[in-house]
This record gives sequence, structure tokens and C-alpha cells, in this order.
Amino acid sequence: MTTQSAKFTRRWFYALTIIGLFSVALMMQLSIVHANVPEFDQKDTPVPPTPVSSGFSSAEEAYDLGLEQYYDEAYEDAIASFTMALEFDADYADAYYMRGLSHSYLGNDVEAVVNYASAIENDYENLNWAYYARALVYYNLGEYQQAINDYTQSIEIDPDYASAYYNRALTYYQMGDYETAINDYSESIELDPEYVFAYFNRGLAYDQLGERESAIVDYGEVLRLDPAYIRAYTRRGLAYYDLGEYELALADYDEALALDPNQDFVYTNRGLAYYYLGEYGRALEEYNIAIETNPDGYELWIPYTNRGLVYYELEDFNSAIEDYETALEYNPDYAVAWNNLGLVYYERADYEASIEQYTQAIQSNPNYDLAYRNRGLSYEQLGNLEDAEADYLAAVTLDPTYLNAWIDLGNVQVDLGFYAEAVISYTSASEVDPEYADSFWGLGNAYYEQGVYDTALENYEIYVTLAGDDAASFVLERIAELESGEINTNITPVAPK
Repeated sequence: MTTQSAKFTRRWFYALTIIGLFSVALMMQLSIVHANVPEFDQKDTPVPPTPVSSGFSSAEEAYDLGLEQYYDEAYEDAIASFTMALEFDADYADAYYMRGLSHSYLGNDVEAVVNYASAIENDYENLNWAYYARALVYYNLGEYQQAINDYTQSIEIDPDYASAYYNRALTYYQMGDYETAINDYSESIELDPEYVFAYFNRGLAYDQLGERESAIVDYGEVLRLDPAYIRAYTRRGLAYYDLGEYELALADYDEALALDPNQDFVYTNRGLAYYYLGEYGRALEEYNIAIETNPDGYELWIPYTNRGLVYYELEDFNSAIEDYETALEYNPDYAVAWNNLGLVYYERADYEASIEQYTQAIQSNPNYDLAYRNRGLSYEQLGNLEDAEADYLAAVTLDPTYLNAWIDLGNVQVDLGFYAEAVISYTSASEVDPEYADSFWGLGNAYYEQGVYDTALENYEIYVTLAGDDAASFVLERIAELESGEINTNITPVAPK
């Protein structure tokens, strides 16, 4: 090929190549234009926003900002910052711990537990804090055994952590293990002798165990450390009340009301103390104030019921009924009000109506031994001895130390001719209180009716020894009869009351 031919050939190649490229470009352009032309009535798809940079250069920088936000109580922002720190460093134990705290403050319990667990797994420097914080969340969730496990771990790491002992004690208290709670409260007090809350809550635990004297000592320590601690006055007042120290209870209630005169329940409790001191007028005044200072009606059935009891003692039965019925309007399931209403009808000799009220009390509280005994008395008044026996038996089954119910049960069994059963009932009464004279009166009757006169005489004589000058004339006559040998089996035994 000549040089001229070669040049011509190259020119055509370049021309074809350019045309070809232009053609491809044109096709591509046409294709692109076609793709970008929206269809009829179709909107363009919005362009997504460009992500903004976090602005953090390290995990520590994000963590530090999270701390500032946490202390400013901006917990959601703090969580975001701690999360960013963990994106830089997935093993950042401090960030897990602080994110857990932030979730805790927001009430996100499950998230808090997960973060505390991650802090523990990544060997958080203050492991005792992590276990302690997670235990708090478990406590809030009602997972008490899990909480105890974590508090125990915290204590093992730091045996001088007074708050861990205190909180573990709170958990044992919630589980009903009051003795172990007392031990932990004592440990926290030993580590911090001015731990006011530990003294107060240990007092509550002693109260639950019925150890009123120990509770009173602890409430006294609370008031030594903080003379304005109102609840310590009210709780100590209740402890004195339970011990029958009504004057001392009143003194504490007075102190509580001097600090805050708007505590309606303290007026109610002060009314109870006056009631047991026989100062019914003062008791009425207290219940009136309790009702007047309780505009929200919170547990208002209690002062109404208590005031009804005062009216009952004053034999103002109409006012008593009115108060009990008002109490039941506030709380239709308040068994005490039903029981007390039954007492009023019993005093009016309307035994059928009293049985209805006692039955309501038992329906509200199937374990109400007092209502069973009272209903038994009403059945007995109507001559329904079998139902009376069943109710007395229910009362002593619920409370084997119910002395009067044992006596009533023995009496009705004698009336039914169930003498062997009566011996068991009166003996049970004597075991509850060996100094209770009437048990031996009843035993004398039961043995006498069976013709076991020597044993009857022995029990009658024990009764006289215990009763002294108050011995019933019937028993004295029985003793004289047995000693003379002139036995009159036609005489109906007089039952002890």
C-alpha cells in the first residue's frame, strides 16, 4: 500500500471511529434522557439528605460530651453520645456503664440491665458500682433474687460499701426475710453509724417481727440524728400503741403533728390511743379532724369505721350504723366495717341481721377469725348450735391461740352433748393460757356431765384457786355437792363466759 493510500485509510478509520463514538454517545444520551423523563402525573423522587459528620474524632471525645449531657440531665442526648463512643470503641466499659445509668434515669430498665452487663463483661474499673447499679434495676423490676446476687457481688468486691448492705437489706425485707434484713441493716450501721435510713428501716423490720422494744430503740436513734424525721415519730407512736403505752404513743403523735398538722392518718391513730384510754370524747374529736383533713378521701373508710366504734361504745347505735355504712361506701370490701356493723345489730338483738353482716365480713376476708366467732355467737342466740360450733371451730382453726373462741366452742359442745370434744376445746384453751380460770370451769362441767366426778372436782378447784374472790357461785356450789356426795345430775351446767 502506497503512502497516499495509507493516509486515506487512517482518515476513514478516524472518521468512522468518531462517528461511532458520537453514535454511541448519542444513543447513551437518548437513553439517559428517556430514563429521566417522568411519566405523566408522577412526582420526582426526593434526594436523600447528605449525612452530617458526628464531629467526634475519638471515643474519649464522645464520652466526655456524654458525661456533660448526663450531668445536665439530658439523658437522651447522653445516650446518643455514649453510643457514638462505643462505635469508636466497642469495648469501652465506661461508656456502657454511663449509658446504663442514663437509661436508668429514663426508666428504661431492660436497656439499663443490658448496658450494665456489657460494662461488667468488659471489666469496668469500678465493678462494684456496676453490680450495685444493676441490682437497683433488678429491685425495681421485682427480680429480688437477682438483685441480692448483684448486691452480694458488689459487697464481695468492696466489703465497706454501706449502701450495698442497706439496699440488700431492703431487698430481703421485700422478700419477707426480716431477720436477714436486720443483719444487713446492722452491717450498714456499723460502717456508717449515722445512717439514718438504716436505723429507720431496721426499726420497720423489728416491727414486722413483733419486736416492738427494739423498733422503738431504732426509731429513737433516727430522731437523735434527725429530730424532724416525722415518720419516726409516727412509727414509734404505733409501736408504743401496740405495747399498750398509749400516753407515750400520744406524745409521739403530738410531735408528728407539730411538724406537719395535715397528716390525717396521725389524727386517726391518735384517736385510737384516746379510745383505748377510754377518752371517747377526745377520740371523736380526732376522727372528726381526720375526716376533715382528708379531702381526697384516701382510705377514709378507716376513720369512719373507728368513729363508728366510739359511737358503739357510747351506745349511739344509729350514728355507729351511719358511720359503718359510710365506710362501706368508700370500701365495700372492708371486712372490719362489716364485722362492726354486725356487732351493732347483735346489741340490738337482731341476730339474723348481725349474721348477714358477719357473713359479708367473711366473704370480704375468708381468714377473718373474729367474724367467725361473732357469727357463732349470733347463731347460738338463735339456738342454731350446729352452725355456731362450725363457726367457732373455723375461728380456732384460723387462730389456734384464740382463747375466747376455744371457750365458746367448748360451751356449745357441752350444750350439744359432745363432752369428749368439749374436753379437747377447754384443754386447748388452758394450753393457750394456763392461768385462765374459765378453762378449768369448763373442764369441770365437761367431766361432770360424763360422770367423771373426781376429775371434775379437781378442775373446779383449780378454777377457784385461779379465780380467787371472783369465783362463780355455781362452781362453789358444785364443789360442795361433789364433796358431800349428793350429786344432782338434773342441774344444767352454767357455762363460763
